[in-house]
Amino acid sequence: MIAVPPKRCGLIFFLAVALMMSGSCSAPTDPRSFRNIILISIDSLRADHTGCYGYGPPTTPALDAFAAGAVRFTDCSATSSWTLPSHASMFTGLYEDTHKANSPARIMDPKNITAAEILHDAGYDTAAIVCAPFLVSSFNINQGFAMYDEEIAQTKRPSIRKIKTSARVTEKSLKYLRKQMKQKRPFFLFVHYWDPHYDYNPPPEYARLFDADYAGRIDGDDISGRKDLIPGMNPRDLRHIVALYDGEIRYTDDHLKELLNFIDQSLLAQNTAVIITSDHGDEFLEHGSTGHTFTCYEELIHVPLLIRAPWFKPQKQVIDWPMENVDLFPTILALAGQPPVKHQIHGYNLMSLIENGETPPRETLYCETAMGRRYGWTGRKGTWSSLRDLDGHKFHSFAVGGHRLNELYNLKSDPGEKNDLIEADEEISHGYEAMIRRRHAENVTVARKNGINYINRQQVERHSKKGQDLNDQLKSLGYVQ
Repeated sequence: MIAVPPKRCGLIFFLAVALMMSGSCSAPTDPRSFRNIILISIDSLRADHTGCYGYGPPTTPALDAFAAGAVRFTDCSATSSWTLPSHASMFTGLYEDTHKANSPARIMDPKNITAAEILHDAGYDTAAIVCAPFLVSSFNINQGFAMYDEEIAQTKRPSIRKIKTSARVTEKSLKYLRKQMKQKRPFFLFVHYWDPHYDYNPPPEYARLFDADYAGRIDGDDISGRKDLIPGMNPRDLRHIVALYDGEIRYTDDHLKELLNFIDQSLLAQNTAVIITSDHGDEFLEHGSTGHTFTCYEELIHVPLLIRAPWFKPQKQVIDWPMENVDLFPTILALAGQPPVKHQIHGYNLMSLIENGETPPRETLYCETAMGRRYGWTGRKGTWSSLRDLDGHKFHSFAVGGHRLNELYNLKSDPGEKNDLIEADEEISHGYEAMIRRRHAENVTVARKNGINYINRQQVERHSKKGQDLNDQLKSLGYVQ
């Protein structure tokens, strides 16, 4: 666990604390008037493997119960298909080609402004409990958190692929909440659950829960590196891999239940907003591959989003309007009663949509991974981008070394993205390709205006023991060679 001094604390923070401690000021000292925020991210959780999004097997009874009293967004897209850039987008409200944390070799530029920083400067206690190697402080993703517990995330290989972490995450979260409830200061807590991330090795009782009669030999180990998970494999074995993934989700959900029950049975139920989402999903050969990171197909970027706050009255509990996880940054600030930021971001505050039904002026949804790789591609990785319009057309473009491969789908008639329409209308393809190029150029311009640049992680760590251990972790998970 480390304590991180946010880079913009200064006078604003000390004035906020002074106001809170002063009996003559108008700032709240009664905890019931606080606006606490808890953001929960469940790594690798596909929306379509949760009950509240229509999945049949009982993977998420606790999440489903929470959804019954929350606002559920049916069409939430992650803006990248892997952990580091997706969380950086949640924290900054920027796409990955703007915040620049888009490679295992790069860290998030400190010139980014995070929600944690803004809330800390406004007098909030800011804390995080994380599990993923890509969320360790080496990537500067901890920016703005006064307390950053990365003990679990620093687990060395090969244990990082084997350990179960959800019980410890809940335990650490409850310890923080019990302590914080005694303080006269609101808080922002980020909680990261990890277990649905591959490898898929749930405790035996959870493995049996979704595939009790499996008699084969395949297991959920080494998902990123093995050669037998390929199109045309035995469908019964593939079904078992999916069942193991479901077991990991249910194991996590059971420990999430303990955390949610504590919130609901305490004073926190009166003054705490809870947001539950995911950074990306996992794929199971829908487009030839397993795991995540390389593409922007729906199985990887359609994620759950649930928001509950005791101080707002939603117009509807189920919202179908398409939104992106960059919207979390301005929405978290709005939930905390903070004014809009003055610098340019890509996210939209969802409070007007929640309370008044006013839709944001978004015309397209954008996703990108600089770790792109098409199934069967043997060359180096490139950039995979997707652009989706509100009519349901979704355009993919994989660019590497001067080559560009494009795909086009109609999600309304083809939600699984199986029927490529790219050859049917070459003019449409050129139009979308121009839009992708223009969007990327606009994002780079925003980075330039905000003074954000690429920063090489290796240069910062200078071959330190900490950097070597992190590289070992990432190799173990198949992210680097």
